[in-house]
Amino acid sequence: MHASPAPVEARLRRRRQFSPAQVLVVSSGALIVLGAVLLRLPLAAAGEPLSFLDALFTATSAVCVTGLIVVDTPQDLTVFGQVVVLSLIQLGGLGYKDGNYCPRCSKPQAHSAPSACPWARPARR
Repeated sequence: MHASPAPVEARLRRRRQFSPAQVLVVSSGALIVLGAVLLRLPLAAAGEPLSFLDALFTATSAVCVTGLIVVDTPQDLTVFGQVVVLSLIQLGGLGYKDGNYCPRCSKPQAHSAPSACPWARPARR
């Protein structure tokens, strides 16, 4: 006897729902690794290519928008490397400001009154 395909199909149809925190961590991590790989390319460095640790630190700093650097960006990176760093800064900044990471932010009716903090709990009545 063969098992009916219904349970297998049902499992395949089920979508994995990620929490906003999981989306933030995974997307930031993937962006950091991608940025480090791009900064490691010889095309990104004005002289010798960056070490992986320097590229990883620079990418992490750019995505997290901390402003810490281990290389002098205008002197040690080519225009391509500078565009990579700028893109990481922009994408990292958008990630924290994007309302899709917070379920409350995507539902305006969840707030009873406007608040300066998008994660503020609605006032109880």
